[in-house]
Amino acid sequence: MTWNLQWATHRSGRYELVSKHPAAVDADVAVLAETQVAVAEHHFAHQVNAGPHPASNKPYGSKVVLASKHPLAVVGLVGDPELPEANFVAVDVLLPDGNPLRVVGIVVRYKEKRRYVRALPAARAACSPRSLSSRGTSTSPSPPADRSPAS
Repeated sequence: MTWNLQWATHRSGRYELVSKHPAAVDADVAVLAETQVAVAEHHFAHQVNAGPHPASNKPYGSKVVLASKHPLAVVGLVGDPELPEANFVAVDVLLPDGNPLRVVGIVVRYKEKRRYVRALPAARAACSPRSLSSRGTSTSPSPPADRSPAS
């Protein structure tokens, strides 16, 4: 699952969706962008986050959080020195079959997209051939459909 939560908190109108959707999806791995770290901690046994963004006033938030039901091994929190700080996380998800799956989460700041385009090849080179890359987007999932029978 990939999801940009756009800093939703318990005071936002979208909080009910934010608090219930991860459980409804039942994802093994999630790449969460612009989120409170507690959201990942509540739904997943294992999390790695990029840390608070240096310019953020959200000390408990992170631009990128990778979360999983399975153990995680940190591969990198920088990607490439040319990438902005606290916008990149790479982990190996330690799957039950014993094989790792490399997952990379990155939030691309629209105003700096050229900077990312220049730096991403070096960041990508650090990833193994068996990789899954995800970029945070502004798309929020639709609420789960009401499956109750019609009256």
